Amino acid sequence: MAHFVRIEVWTEVSCGSGVRVAFFEPKDLAAAVLKQSLAGTEQLAITVSRLNPSIAELVHGRILRIVYSDTTLDTEWRLAEDTSQSGAADKGQVSWTAQALSLDLARAPYFAFDSAGRPTFDFSATQLTATQWLAYVVTACAAAPLPYTVAVGTVDFINTFDLTGDFATALEIVRAIQQPGRAPGDFAFRRNGATNYLLDVLASRGSTAGTVRAADGWCPSPAMKCRSSMKASWPSIFGRAPMPGCLMSATWASSPSPEKASMRRWNR
Repeated sequence: MAHFVRIEVWTEVSCGSGVRVAFFEPKDLAAAVLKQSLAGTEQLAITVSRLNPSIAELVHGRILRIVYSDTTLDTEWRLAEDTSQSGAADKGQVSWTAQALSLDLARAPYFAFDSAGRPTFDFSATQLTATQWLAYVVTACAAAPLPYTVAVGTVDFINTFDLTGDFATALEIVRAIQQPGRAPGDFAFRRNGATNYLLDVLASRGSTAGTVRAADGWCPSPAMKCRSSMKASWPSIFGRAPMPGCLMSATWASSPSPEKASMRRWNR
């Protein structure tokens, strides 16, 4: 089974000519937490000692890459903000939060050109599949200042639906595609090696699946196990530990009650 190896700092994503400038081994991490809500919002938070020389490479906009023994599982996150406390409260540590790379799509506004060569920012079509609508997302990303290319990946929905919009970003188009009656699956922004990123809309997880979310974090004790329940309205559930070491998973399973979902956590 694949295991966590380290967290690397890159100047940009690997498929966008990025280069590695630093890394943190498990022993360097005071905490590394993946926060994931039922709505899909994702953040990676890390905490390291202020004495670690690699913290100089933690710069806004750079990439944190979680590296596993199976590199096909590696994920990339964009550094967003320094969340450290000031003064004695920081305990000699620095904390950073990184955002899901899919938020880069918010930097890609959709536009096209009419027959006279003038830019237009509205779009409208009838009875297109999710795959065809994602082509609009690819068009927006191709014209945006993104450092990597985007392509349509795996789409589990074959039904057709109408969609209109104006002054929308690529991310807003994706969210519109996911609405009920269209393609209400789970959107995944998937790293395709060192080639590009793929747009997936999957029916195998999300509102129609038995298991709706998964999240990872580090915990200190291999013997630690727990089971609890949570309100679906909570913004996120995540593990936090004072020591790095083993990888913990949290999976939210659907419940007969629409207001609650059960959570199991186990170490692997």
